Amino acid sequence: AAADADAARRAETEKARRESEDMRRAAADASALAAAEAEKKRRAEEDRRRADAERAIADAIAAEARTIAEEDRRRADARTAALRAAEDERARIEAEDARR
Repeated sequence: AAADADAARRAETEKARRESEDMRRAAADASALAAAEAEKKRRAEEDRRRADAERAIADAIAAEARTIAEEDRRRADARTAALRAAEDERARIEAEDARR
């Protein structure tokens, strides 16, 4: 009977050890999964920030291109206006000369 009780205690101790090991393994698996999820979220956030920065750069380049195009248009308009004024002045002088 004492041997049976001793064997039962050993079996119970072994069962408790296995359960404890299983719980440690499950906790380690859960921890690894949580770490993988956190890394996935960190990378997604990094990707989002990178995409935001790339969009901001593209927007700045487009704005600069619009500014340059507008400046070019204004210069062309100013040249056209100066040319018209010179042509008008020449026509006025020619008309004056013709009246003389």
